[in-house]
This record gives sequence, structure tokens and C-alpha cells, in this order.
Amino acid sequence: ISTGAGVVGWLIGKKLQHLSFVKKFLAYFGDEHRGAIKRFGFWMVVLGALTPLPFSLTCWLAGIFKLPFQTFIVACAFRIPRFVIYYWAIFYSGEIGSLIRSLL
Repeated sequence: ISTGAGVVGWLIGKKLQHLSFVKKFLAYFGDEHRGAIKRFGFWMVVLGALTPLPFSLTCWLAGIFKLPFQTFIVACAFRIPRFVIYYWAIFYSGEIGSLIRSLL
């Protein structure tokens, strides 16, 4: 569901790029940072997918800055390991807590 919402965010970003205030934002920041966004856009989405950074914001920015959809989807796939790790940590939290207590 989270990845699907990210795709919706990317589509919203594609639509937002046509609004006048977004065009002004892109004109102000876009030229200076467009190369960095194109070069590191994939990693921006991966960072949003793996960390507590706002994933929806990174998806919107990926759409606004025209990150290719295929690249975006591959970056969104990094959400899957995050949720597997979270599930594992929650499922085994008792054992992990016991291990940490025994080490202290």
C-alpha cells in the first residue's frame, strides 16, 4: 500500500509541475540543483523509502523533477526490505530484548 501511495505521490508531482508557484520554485531552485536531482534522484527516493524521512515528499519531488518512472519504481522497491526488517524486529522483540539484557 505504501509503495502504491508513493506512485500516486509521483503522479501528483507530475501534475504539480504545471502550477505557477511550482514553476517559480523550479526556476529558483531548479536550474542550480537540476543536475544533482537527476544524478541523485534515485538515491533521494531510496533514502525516503528506507528512513523516517517523509517518503511522500520524496515521491512528490521525484515527480516534479521528472525522475523516470522505471527508476522511481526500482527505488520504491526499497520499501519492501524496510517493512520486512520492521516486522522481524517486532516479531522477535522479546528475544532481542533478552539478548540485550544478557549482554548488559
